[in-house]
Amino acid sequence: MKFKLLLAATIGLSLTAISAPIVAQDDPIAARQAAMKAMGGALKAGDTATVAAKAAELKLLFPEGSMSEKSEASPKIWEEWDDFIAIFDKLEADATAGAAVPVLGGSCKACHDNYRVKKG
Repeated sequence: MKFKLLLAATIGLSLTAISAPIVAQDDPIAARQAAMKAMGGALKAGDTATVAAKAAELKLLFPEGSMSEKSEASPKIWEEWDDFIAIFDKLEADATAGAAVPVLGGSCKACHDNYRVKKG
């Protein structure tokens, strides 16, 4: 029984890992929104390893011009690409080092304040 459960979990995680890049290529906006949501949940839970992994993943989910009505991404992202990526680099490094949640949240705030367009 334990073996079957472990096998099912392993297969499920493998399929998730395989499908994530496919989704990102098809719809980078949906992929980054899902990654942001997962990172927010991990941040609230104090799961710094997941925060670090999502920060690294998110750097890959902003192909130039990937904006739409459902996106809150500001065009400033691509105009200030190096500064934008530096925020993710800092977040990833801080999370990897096990920084406190308020420190990590500061990177989130910096990014949202500068590179997010509030809808509605």
